[in-house]
Amino acid sequence: MNPDTLAVDVIRKVGPGGHFLSEKHTITHMRTEQLMPKISDWKTYGAWEEAGSKDIVAVAREKIKEILATHWPEPIPKDVQEEISKIMKRCEKEFLGQG
Repeated sequence: MNPDTLAVDVIRKVGPGGHFLSEKHTITHMRTEQLMPKISDWKTYGAWEEAGSKDIVAVAREKIKEILATHWPEPIPKDVQEEISKIMKRCEKEFLGQG
């Protein structure tokens, strides 16, 4: 994100009720700045029905289950774990009066 992609000047120019489709900024950025959510279904209505008519909540739940079953994050490096432990001990002593 940067001032160009935020396009505050274009938003002010177009204003409420206007449209951005004829703005040069839109034409310049429309192919590179699109958000395509991974769980959105871009099938036609008929194809969506034939595929089981899953609503977005069902698709999201399936994706969550898949991530939880298959994603294994990299462990925190040992030196980082040790530094976190030092910070925690210092905070416990300083703020909680422990240790």
